[in-house]
Amino acid sequence: MADITRGLFQCIKYKAVMEAVVVSEPRERNVRAVLVLESFLPALLVPLRNRLAVEVIENIVPSDIGAKPQN
Repeated sequence: MADITRGLFQCIKYKAVMEAVVVSEPRERNVRAVLVLESFLPALLVPLRNRLAVEVIENIVPSDIGAKPQN
């Protein structure tokens, strides 16, 4: 659960950094940071996710598409 908590805060950090980068560029862009999980967000972290307003995509199954074959 500590890794997921850290991920929530990293989304805040990455979004802030990218917003600063966008300000320095001549054209406007939308910035979005999303936490993607292979599992479900623990119920204990739902209030924190809501307070931080972090978008979370849960229960993602990784794909081998585009992966290099292992020898």
